[in-house]
Amino acid sequence: MRDLGANSIDRMDVVIAAQEELGVKVPNSELTGAGDLRSLVGVFRRSLSARA
Repeated sequence: MRDLGANSIDRMDVVIAAQEELGVKVPNSELTGAGDLRSLVGVFRRSLSARA
């Protein structure tokens, strides 16, 4: 998301909003490995799959 001009606060806002919208809470340790939007989506998909 840095490539898109998002600073750390912007990125945090996106993560928090996505967690609220999806109804999941992803541990920070899993989020730190998400370096781009594709990997962030993967983190959320895994979290949703684990919940099902």
